[in-house]
Amino acid sequence: EKVADRFFLSARRNAPAAVEANMTWLRRHSWVDIPIDHQSGRGARVSAAKGIPGDRVFQEALRAWEEASG
Repeated sequence: EKVADRFFLSARRNAPAAVEANMTWLRRHSWVDIPIDHQSGRGARVSAAKGIPGDRVFQEALRAWEEASG
């Protein structure tokens, strides 16, 4: 969602089924996709491989997020 020129907010849906699907996807896949909507209406996607260090960071962050949310 566009906040201002060149500033955007990214979020995932908060429905329980969507949260579970997103968490499972983040744990199982070795990459992360970042969708981008251009002002022209066209879209793009930036894909980044997590690698071993990135996977560790994701696992640690997901555990901390789950502990904090109860």
